[in-house]
Amino acid sequence: MSVAAAERLIRRKWWVSLTLMLAGLALLTGMTVIADLAETRFQDLAEHGARVEGVVVAVTHSESGKYAGPMEVRFPVDGVDRVRTLGRDNTSPTVHVGDRVTIFYDRADPERIASPGVPDDPGGLTALGLVMGIPGIPLLPTGIVLFTAADRRTRAIRRSGWRSGVASQRRGDHKLVKITWTDDHGGVIHLQLVDEPTRTPVPPEITRGPVLVGGKGKSMVIASATSPVVQFAKERP
Repeated sequence: MSVAAAERLIRRKWWVSLTLMLAGLALLTGMTVIADLAETRFQDLAEHGARVEGVVVAVTHSESGKYAGPMEVRFPVDGVDRVRTLGRDNTSPTVHVGDRVTIFYDRADPERIASPGVPDDPGGLTALGLVMGIPGIPLLPTGIVLFTAADRRTRAIRRSGWRSGVASQRRGDHKLVKITWTDDHGGVIHLQLVDEPTRTPVPPEITRGPVLVGGKGKSMVIASATSPVVQFAKERP
């Protein structure tokens, strides 16, 4: 693999990690916006809507019991009882059939209802927020770690360039690689392979045979000279 091909792989890692980071940020931002919308809706009903006392007539839980399901509440509107369903999430208070709860509803549209801790978002906003948050929470830190590593090594390679060598693996330590330089300067260097959150097992081409090495200190990259694979690494004394 040529130096140009190795640098293309590093740039690809840079762009992929940046995409992951921005995707995680977008998902968590969306989750936050949805949570704010739900809270704003509840505050509007609590401040300007009618307030009545209702009774819980049914409560649903997920099959596993880990997630809160909707609850059905009976409450009066203009003297006439009605039963409506309010969606819940894991932040909602625990309720049981027969519990009395406060219900807020819009006088102009009694279908708009809420209860403290149970905003009952229209259109499944709570579910949408959870769908965005579940991948967003691990995606953002993973993207940050990958982007920081890729960006630091990209800058280090610009300063140091690449050197040719032959890799050999230390017996008993699959993450320690000895590089014997094959250029005019000669010598050896020991590199510790760096774990990557999205990395599959280290390709064998990285740990034995001809390689290209770029970067310096804690910001180094090993690229196979025979296959299109690269691996982050750091120098070991």
